[in-house]
Amino acid sequence: MANTPNVTVDMSELRKLQREHPRKVNAMLEKLARDMEGDVKMSFDNVSPSSTFLGVDTGHLKRSIETQAITGGWAVTSQATADGFEYDTHWEFGTDRTPARPFMAPAFHRTVARMPRNLLKNTVEK
Repeated sequence: MANTPNVTVDMSELRKLQREHPRKVNAMLEKLARDMEGDVKMSFDNVSPSSTFLGVDTGHLKRSIETQAITGGWAVTSQATADGFEYDTHWEFGTDRTPARPFMAPAFHRTVARMPRNLLKNTVEK
């Protein structure tokens, strides 16, 4: 399988605001995660830049995408397996034989791009 990329994000400001305004920040993070989940699921029906559909064969991968509460926030996850084969990871990152067909990373970037610049500040000032 191709190397899985690592992303490092400075969460110190978010963690500070979570301590000061836990309910408001949690609600904002949940909304962002649910928006991303919807974006990922819709992407299976949209045409990619290479003019091919991500496609839905059985719908198992699409149905496996969900938003979950985790310690310190929310996560959008996919747990698509068949016969012990984690094909969600293979779709996202590719393998030695199959090119990547990412569905989570593009949705994450679209979600971030839609976020207002002062989202955290505006969330806690309401």
